[in-house]
Amino acid sequence: MKSSIVLAAFAMLLSINASAQHIHKTNTRQHGQVYHGVRCGSNITPRERVAIANQKQDVRLAVRVAKSDGVITPSERRIIRQEQGQANRTVYRARTNNRMR
Repeated sequence: MKSSIVLAAFAMLLSINASAQHIHKTNTRQHGQVYHGVRCGSNITPRERVAIANQKQDVRLAVRVAKSDGVITPSERRIIRQEQGQANRTVYRARTNNRMR
C-alpha cells in the first residue's frame, strides 16, 4: 500500500516535470525564431516584435500562475499551450508576411 502511494506520487512528479520541459522547450524555440528573424534582417518589424514580446509575456504569466500552487493541471496546461500556439502563429506570420523593417 505504502509503496503504491510512493510510486503514484513519483509518476505524478515525472508527468509534471515532462509538461514543464515541453513548455520550456517551446518558449526556447520561439525565442530562437524571433532572434534569428531580427538578426538576419528578415521581415519582423519593430511593431511585430512588440506584439510577439507581449504574447510571450502572457505565456510567462500563465506559467507562473499555473506553477503558483505547485501543480500544473490539465486545464492550465491547455491554456498555456493555446497561448504558446498563438504566439507561434504570430512569429510565423511576422517572418513570412514580406514586410521589411
